[in-house]
Amino acid sequence: MGIDAVGNEFKEHTELASISSQEAIFWLDSGVTIGSTLKLSLDIPKTLLLENNLKLEITGRVTFVKADQENEKKQFISLRLDKKYKIHSIPSKKI
Repeated sequence: MGIDAVGNEFKEHTELASISSQEAIFWLDSGVTIGSTLKLSLDIPKTLLLENNLKLEITGRVTFVKADQENEKKQFISLRLDKKYKIHSIPSKKI
């Protein structure tokens, strides 16, 4: 989620290529520019140790953009992650 290169707000579903404590790398259809601020919302599934699904929300600044016409998505993005983040618990639905 963020503002694209022409100033329009966008929300897009994609998959991460890589993530660390400092950087996230992924492909986007929406055109963004270096310096843009984007917000990522990541689903974390429950495991044996986690009782509920979690949602991680984190923002960051675009530090690298590479256009690629041969990929399904238009731009390869590197996002420098902010240190602040939010984690929300998503209660399991009972049947």
